[in-house]
Amino acid sequence: MADPRDFSDFEFRTITCAAIDDGDRAAMHALFDAAYRDANHAYLEKSLTRIRYAAFATEAGRPAGFALADMRVLDLPRLPATTVVLAGMCCIDAAYRRRGLFAQLERLAAMAAGPAPV
Repeated sequence: MADPRDFSDFEFRTITCAAIDDGDRAAMHALFDAAYRDANHAYLEKSLTRIRYAAFATEAGRPAGFALADMRVLDLPRLPATTVVLAGMCCIDAAYRRRGLFAQLERLAAMAAGPAPV
């Protein structure tokens, strides 16, 4: 049996949410509809204005999943200037679940974000 964490068949791409084009947006909405019974598209659109990075995975051109993430430096109680990872929405097509794609996409988006400048 193949390693479920083998991502060699996938193409990954990480971009700022501000750079998401109509094709990316359509793929995100389709994956969102497939992953959630009552997908709230207004929530997805709002998330794209609040979170800075999106990571996408495709296999042979077919969208497999996306994830949103950000990093910020926040003053927490008794922990000033703490780097915090904000994991946003993540949708994985049913055909690609249980392969570690969720964690991989969130990691890629968070790492691209790095801490936001203060």
